[in-house]
Amino acid sequence: MTFPQARNGILLAMNVSYLFRELTRRSSRTLSAIFSVAIGITLFVSLQAYAGGYREAARAPLSEVGADITAQRQGDVPEGFTGILFPHSVAPLHRDEIEAIAELPGVEGITESLFFWSFEEDSFVAGLGFDPAADFGHGRLRAGLIEGRFLDVDDSGVTLVDASYATQNALSLGDMVIIIGNSFEIVGIVDTTRTGQIANANLYLPLADAQAMSAIAPNVLAVHDMRPDDANLIFIKSEQTQAEAVVAGAEAILGKKALVSSAESFGEQLSALFDLIDRFGVLVGLVAFLFAAGILVRAVVAGIWERRREIGMMRAVGW
Repeated sequence: MTFPQARNGILLAMNVSYLFRELTRRSSRTLSAIFSVAIGITLFVSLQAYAGGYREAARAPLSEVGADITAQRQGDVPEGFTGILFPHSVAPLHRDEIEAIAELPGVEGITESLFFWSFEEDSFVAGLGFDPAADFGHGRLRAGLIEGRFLDVDDSGVTLVDASYATQNALSLGDMVIIIGNSFEIVGIVDTTRTGQIANANLYLPLADAQAMSAIAPNVLAVHDMRPDDANLIFIKSEQTQAEAVVAGAEAILGKKALVSSAESFGEQLSALFDLIDRFGVLVGLVAFLFAAGILVRAVVAGIWERRREIGMMRAVGW
């Protein structure tokens, strides 16, 4: 080994040893620098995780019900609030419209529901009729059954009840509930928190029963052309590559009041929020980085200032 190589090796060992002592003997300063860097990294990673979580949340409402697209038509404000009526957000979808949507290229399956409100003399009920044979849409309620049985295809005069509603109203299996004079026996209790949050109701009826009551309800007929086989909410399964084409086709069929949603449309509605989160994340990350860098520079400068005499002596002897 040559003399310059030996000298360089000694200097490197001295530098490492000096740095180690500086870090260990100035523990508060070292911990402060490490903590500031950790804060910056944590803030940046957390904001990126939040942004990813919001994007996943945009897909959650549809993925939980096993559908790619939901379609409904915005309705009119009810003239009165007695008996059965439809909320302003839904209006009847006629049989020919539903069949036309089912025939669109890319549609793999379709199931329908009928959502309604019922105002009794001393109570209010949110009801929903659905096809229990479907394996998506409100057919997913089967996974939330916690007591009793699920609806059968040929059922009539029976209902499922939401677990929270049953608890609040002291309802149990075998009890009867009344909707505009019609009696329905509770045959099952479902936990709807397990099966998605689209058009949740208190009572879940066979679709035919809900259609029969809605088709003769005065406050429905006063503002809607309600036919006996209509629905007001449909769930669509589609080929992923044609989902947006199906959305456009359904909107064309249902007209200007159509409300057709897909995971992509949810994402578009939240895109401004996503952009804000991304920009805020970059800004906070940059500020945290500059803050951490400032702490590190301050620590280094303070260390050099404290060691200025030692450094001067070491430089005088060739360090």
